[in-house]
Amino acid sequence: MKLKYLILFVTVQCNSRCVMCFNYNLNAVNTNELTLEEYRKIAKNLKSELKSLMISGGEPSLRRDLPEICKIFYEHCNLKKIYLPLNGLDKEKTINIVEKILLLCPNIQLNAGLSVNGIGEIHDTQCGISGSFSKVMSTHEALSKLSEQFTNLKRGVITTVTKININQLEELVNYIYNLPSRPDYHDIMVCRIQAGSKTDKELLISPSEYENALHIADKYLYFYGKKKYNSFFLGNIGYIRHKILNHIYLNAYKNKRIINCKAPEFIRVIEADGRVRICELKDEVGNIRDYNYDLNKMDIDLNISSKKVNCACTHPCFVAPSLRYSSNIIKSCTSILVDNLNFQKVMR
Repeated sequence: MKLKYLILFVTVQCNSRCVMCFNYNLNAVNTNELTLEEYRKIAKNLKSELKSLMISGGEPSLRRDLPEICKIFYEHCNLKKIYLPLNGLDKEKTINIVEKILLLCPNIQLNAGLSVNGIGEIHDTQCGISGSFSKVMSTHEALSKLSEQFTNLKRGVITTVTKININQLEELVNYIYNLPSRPDYHDIMVCRIQAGSKTDKELLISPSEYENALHIADKYLYFYGKKKYNSFFLGNIGYIRHKILNHIYLNAYKNKRIINCKAPEFIRVIEADGRVRICELKDEVGNIRDYNYDLNKMDIDLNISSKKVNCACTHPCFVAPSLRYSSNIIKSCTSILVDNLNFQKVMR
């Protein structure tokens, strides 16, 4: 197995009630979560270098030993990058968790992204918690101060676009960009809901609305890229990459697949109770506890890496790695490069 990306749902506990959460039905129900020692066994058995560890939940900051979990994979898997989405509702707990991860994993790049889905009541409605907007923005300011101490901390904002916030999206993106403590990145994502759920029609935007949302984000992606790389050339490369990803997302939203998913080869998802999936929206293939905490043994016994998937999705955790290892992406997305050149002419 050539595992490169590992997604850990470290807890099902959550202090938020986001209406678009695809993991909502599991919240605060499962108490059979993997222990710290069990995570240690998983990391030791991997015997491979991970490009990225992606933490999820539930709300990850509610897992008290999260820093220790990160340290285990940092030490055993030569880990260089951790993605940590947070709701920011508990500022003190969030800052303590982030700071401890940075102290225990001194050479890691930690991307801490706060969920901000609107301004004021719009965010509160989508989050399901009154007063949550002011709390998350206070946490953002605290993270900004922490980043002055830790240069390897990248502060982000993550926005999930739904029917609730689509009409405020441009105002929100502009608001975030013009903050005195502007984040290092702002990810715009489409609502992810399991097919057939009752909330589909209430929350899912149309393909044309999604395309408009991506257009709104485009110029800001370019400026964030320049800030990130401090280079015209690298900033453009980063922007082009985002344009290609957006092209893939939009086509997937229209049920059109233009790259092959590499999840079976390079990605695994481990639920809080040890269930393993190749994708968050695919059925479980087994439980890591039944394979002596060895993903390699599990892969061989179940022949997971050779599985073929023919679906299309808008999950960044799966699309971005698939793009990295795709053999036909340049041919498929040549038009995106032309679009970028036209954009540069407009920006000048």
